[in-house]
Amino acid sequence: MSTPPDPTPVDSLSDPDALRDRDGVEYLTVSDDDHFESNQRTEGVAVVGVTNGAGDLALPTLEAGTILTHAMVEDGGDFADTAREGTHELLGIDVTLDDVLRVRRKVSSRPDAEEDAIAHVVVYAASPAGDAELPEEVPSCQVESTDWYDGVPDDLVSAEMRDDLERLLE
Repeated sequence: MSTPPDPTPVDSLSDPDALRDRDGVEYLTVSDDDHFESNQRTEGVAVVGVTNGAGDLALPTLEAGTILTHAMVEDGGDFADTAREGTHELLGIDVTLDDVLRVRRKVSSRPDAEEDAIAHVVVYAASPAGDAELPEEVPSCQVESTDWYDGVPDDLVSAEMRDDLERLLE
């Protein structure tokens, strides 16, 4: 009886540390004491850069500005499933996860805590599934608009997102 192959990180990913030595994945460890509580109660964040055939990136704009598509991965959750679900919620399209580009292992400390909190940010490269197009209407009440960008928008909300977006556009 043959054993089925392990799923790839674009099919299912519950342990981002397993990608530490994977070719093509930039693996970083960073300090993140500002988010101790959320790093303690979640697995982290799935970030998704959706590009079309022209290399343009689909991004949602919220009230605060334009963001890279992302979603919190609940405790015990799967990064790949959350990436697909979060992208559908923020962009209104189904996607194919093509690859993992970066993993940021976030270590949070607090003097009154017995142990550090560890969470991960997993950055996926993705493409629209089939012939999916961004919808005319915004997909959720959080989103003001969605559009394709050929570079980094000026109103991108964070430096960390800018770094991830630049990695996606390489």
